[in-house]
Amino acid sequence: MIPADIVTGHLKVGNDIQTSLSSAVSSYEIVPFGAGDYTVGVQTIDQSYAGSKFNICSLSDVKPSGIDNVLTDNGGTHLQIHVNELSLDVEGEEGIRFDVYGIDGVLVAWDYAPNTVKLPKAGIYIVSVQRENGVYSEKIAVR
Repeated sequence: MIPADIVTGHLKVGNDIQTSLSSAVSSYEIVPFGAGDYTVGVQTIDQSYAGSKFNICSLSDVKPSGIDNVLTDNGGTHLQIHVNELSLDVEGEEGIRFDVYGIDGVLVAWDYAPNTVKLPKAGIYIVSVQRENGVYSEKIAVR
């Protein structure tokens, strides 16, 4: 990312844009710092390295993916889930079954708390607990 004037598009730093930009880079990933509101500006740069004005987008009420605390239901079931590389460490009431699904809906792992399950690869997963009063699920991201 290169600091630029959001109104004019002129670069605020750097004389040699070739060292700042690489033609090999075709996309950037923006990782939010946490839940909240964000403003993102994007611009085009032509062959003479002149930047256009920014197109601005506001993102409201951003909630990053992941479980970093507790999956709970109205019946008092509590599971604490920690992502640890390619595994999930699940703590909570002994004997509660939990299922882990891939984003395509395929069951990739299941076990009973407390336990650790290995995941096949990085990606988005759904952790689900079925109880008498309903099914409770959360989305997690494993990097």
